[in-house]
Formats: sequence, C-alpha cells, structure tokens
Amino acid sequence: MTTPAKQKLIAKKYNAWLCKLSNFKQSKVRRYLVVILLIGFASAGYSTLKYTQAASGDYDVVSDNFERQSLGSSWTVNFGNVGIVNQSDVGLTALSGAGIVSWVGSTLNADQFSEATISPNKVSSMLTQVFVRRRSSDSARYAFHYDADPNDGLVDEWQLKYDGVPTAQVRILASNNTVSGPQNGDVLRLEVRATNPVELKGYRNGALVLSATDSAASSISNGTPGLTMRLGVGTTTTYPTAVFENWSGGSLGVASSNTNSSTPSTTTSNTNSSTPSTNNNPADSNPTDVSPKSNSQLPSSQNTNTTSDPEQQSEVATNKNSKTTLYKVLAAVFASIIVSVLIVKAYLHFKH
Repeated sequence: MTTPAKQKLIAKKYNAWLCKLSNFKQSKVRRYLVVILLIGFASAGYSTLKYTQAASGDYDVVSDNFERQSLGSSWTVNFGNVGIVNQSDVGLTALSGAGIVSWVGSTLNADQFSEATISPNKVSSMLTQVFVRRRSSDSARYAFHYDADPNDGLVDEWQLKYDGVPTAQVRILASNNTVSGPQNGDVLRLEVRATNPVELKGYRNGALVLSATDSAASSISNGTPGLTMRLGVGTTTTYPTAVFENWSGGSLGVASSNTNSSTPSTTTSNTNSSTPSTNNNPADSNPTDVSPKSNSQLPSSQNTNTTSDPEQQSEVATNKNSKTTLYKVLAAVFASIIVSVLIVKAYLHFKH
C-alpha cells in the first residue's frame, strides 16, 4: 500500500519530469526555430548576392583556354570540323572551310555575352565571329564580326548581324567601316540584353564599335553563345588551322549608362523583319549560314531603320532591370520569412 508520503514523492518526481520534458520541448522548438531562421536568412543572403552580382557586372562566367586534346562535352559543334589545334587553340581540324561551335556546358541567362581572343597563329584568310543567343529551332543567332572577304569588291566593315538563317532572312542590324579590322591577339565581345527590342553591343579590345536594337518578329529571345570561323571566299589554308586562343561567356549584370568609348559607333533600330540584306556569298544559302559576309545595308529608300541614342537606351535598360531584379530579391526575402513563420506555427500547433 502506497503511503501519502510516497504518493507526494511520486507526484513531485512526475512534476519534475514533466517540467524537464516541457523545457526539453521548448529547447527543441528553439533549436528548430534557429535552424529555420538560418535557412531563411541564407536564402535571403543568396538572393541579395545574386542581386549584387547582377547589379555590379558579369556573373555565372565560364571560360575555356582550349589547352587539351579534345573539345569535350561542354561544346556542341553545329557545323564543320571544329576542334582543338595544337592543344592550345580552337579552330578547324580538317577541310571544311567553316565551323560553328556553341557552348552547352552550363545554362546562361538570356542577357549574356560571348568573348574571344583571336589566336596569334590565325591565318589572315580566316574570318572570325562571336555570337550570342543561337536559337536551336532555326539556327538563328546574333553575331559580331569584321566583314573582310577579299576580292569581292565590297566595303570591309564591322557588322552586328541577325545570322545563321537562309540568305533572304539575314539582316544587318548595324555596320561601321570607320574602325580598322581586328588583329591577331585582339579580343572580340558581343553583349545581348532584353527583348522587344533586343539590345546588342559589339566591342573590340574593350572599346565599343557597334550597338543596335532588333524589334523584328524574328528577333531572338534566348539561346546559346559561341564562335564562328570561316575562310574568306576564294582563299585556302592548311589544316589544322588555329582561330581562337580562348573564350569566355556568362550572364550580364545591369547595363551601365556610360559607354565610355572614344571609338566611333553606329546604332540602328531594325523593325522591319521583311527587309533582308543582299548577299553574294553562296555559303549563305545554307540554313546554317556560316558566312559573316554580306553587302552593306540597303539604301535608305528600302530600309526603315531609325537612329537611336545608345546612352538613353542603356539608361532605360538599367532602371528597368534594376527594379525588376530588386523586386525579385524582396519577394524572395519575404517568402523566406513567411515560410519560416508558418513552419514554426505548424510545429507548435501539432506538438501542443
């Protein structure tokens, strides 16, 4: 028979056990709360980091120095015999006359860049091109190159081009014949931003050469960056032949409103998708269009292009992209906090 003294002792021990259990639960809840809040802050911190990257410059940057035996799975050869040359460059490894290669090693934003250094061993007859947003459905791409086919009687000039399609669909978005052509060792860079209109800028050694916009129905909203190489019409070379020494690509941050370039540039806004550029090069009849070459822009009577202010466009893009990115960051932060609170409330409800 349990005495009153024993009953009191048991009750006291039971109450002490309940108190410890309650403290344990509270401590466990606090630990869960700390972990959830840390996850929320980490998510907010990651979002803030992405916003900082986007606001300050390039991010998700990838690069390739081509110092190996084979091109590898990070690249897709779209046309020609493209491969590694002398374990140091990318170029044409066998007779094909032209080559196109796209980066597929990572997924980049639609606002992206493609940048390459011309090999010191490139032959003068080989033409070079960097491109962005190559569309897989029809091979269309935005390209930047120096149009210098020999013996064709046409003006040598820098071009921003809607390329990779049959000749009737090819469009010259902007051209500039006041800047000399690229030399071996030069760095070519093409940037693309936004849609409707698409905004393009081409650089040589960091100096702006051309800028343009594309509002045509066929404009490209997304795709992959990469490289194009082609022998000039009527020229030959020995194989393998090196073309590019290295390449880099990545996602673009918010555009700067300061172009800061003393290099002359031509800016056009192309809104007429039915206005093709004429082209005497038979290679352009191929839907993969590996040829950078085209005649100058159509006469003004046949061309609806209008001049636009690149600095004004860039400033508008900066404000728009900054606000959009900031809204996304704030949404992510608030979502993290709300989810954390809901999880804690649900835990407390079911435990008590």
